[in-house]
Amino acid sequence: MLINHKYKFIYLKPSKVGGTSLEYCLLKDFGFADMGCSDRELDGIIKEGYEIPEHKRVVGDPHITLQELIDKGLFKEGYKLLSSKRIPYEKVLSYLNWLYGLPLYFDIGSFPNMPADEIPDRLKHYYDIILEALRHEYYLLRDDIFFFEHKTLQEDYNKFCHEYGVTPSALPALKEPWNPYELPVTQLIPREYLDKINKDLAEEFEFHGYFKV
Repeated sequence: MLINHKYKFIYLKPSKVGGTSLEYCLLKDFGFADMGCSDRELDGIIKEGYEIPEHKRVVGDPHITLQELIDKGLFKEGYKLLSSKRIPYEKVLSYLNWLYGLPLYFDIGSFPNMPADEIPDRLKHYYDIILEALRHEYYLLRDDIFFFEHKTLQEDYNKFCHEYGVTPSALPALKEPWNPYELPVTQLIPREYLDKINKDLAEEFEFHGYFKV
């Protein structure tokens, strides 16, 4: 989350959308801002060799929602709302890649047919991150938010900068790019667990128009 008072915009940051790279450039190109950020995120940027522009941390959760922003008294009327979007399936695989590294089937290949209630606890991350991926998706129903598409992130950022007469920086590649479709999802997540996810989140997938995982 980032709030720029000079240019009057608020960036609401979902998880696994390239948001850290985007926030870095928003700080660098648009100047000082209030932020929701964690020490881990800032440390990661520093380790990659990037100098963090001056900012003020107002909350420790980098993925604070719009409603939480309002509840904390940080929302500013009249500010332009920005956010990012990415197919939830890609978010899940990106999260797993960050958490465990790919290919994951080396870790879970021994129990693809195990009943869902017997799957080791660490695989519960799959379910949790899908819920997290949907946490910000209601923004898609609003017509007052400028979205940065993950697949066209640099192009969308350039467009946003040009609206304000600001020269855009190149988004830093904080993580090595990879193709989330290199492996079929059934090699990453046991089929029984996917069935549980699809059943529990059926209404959310239908509501947002997403295909099942």
